[in-house]
Amino acid sequence: MADISIAEAKIHILYLVRAVPGISFHMLEENSLDSLYMDFFTFNQAYDELTAGNLIDKNFEMNGVTDALGGTETLTITSGGSAMLDEVLPAVSQPVLEHLEKISARLAEQMSIKSSVTTEIAPEGDGRFKITLFADKDGRSFSASFICADEAEARRLCDSWKKSSSEAIAAFLSSLD
Repeated sequence: MADISIAEAKIHILYLVRAVPGISFHMLEENSLDSLYMDFFTFNQAYDELTAGNLIDKNFEMNGVTDALGGTETLTITSGGSAMLDEVLPAVSQPVLEHLEKISARLAEQMSIKSSVTTEIAPEGDGRFKITLFADKDGRSFSASFICADEAEARRLCDSWKKSSSEAIAAFLSSLD
């Protein structure tokens, strides 16, 4: 693992947040740590300093079943953060910029997939839960609603939908032929 400074970690984080607006904290953390450029402590210190310095805005959204049960912290770069990043980017080496571009392209693709496949869970009042599954891909939309016996089953089905919606839709459509 490369041992980078807090300042370098801040540049990496600002770059990714600007390249992928609305990225979740969990996606940012996971990809930053997976990149092998920074460890957990460096990431968290840099992230805390960026949010405390108003260089990154964080918003907490309640949206049903998500990466973090019940809600997601999404991130956007502030105008001050963007100005600071513009100022330091010319000093960043080409290999590091190429690496950040590759990570940001992968994150943008993940965000696109996550936003096109969503779920909702709502209690029915009798102990059962209604789930609604959505997918929008290549201009084709799909939605289905089910009543589940309990919340555990509802969450399990929502998690499965997020992982295999393309295959499930294809199987459903082929069963209609």
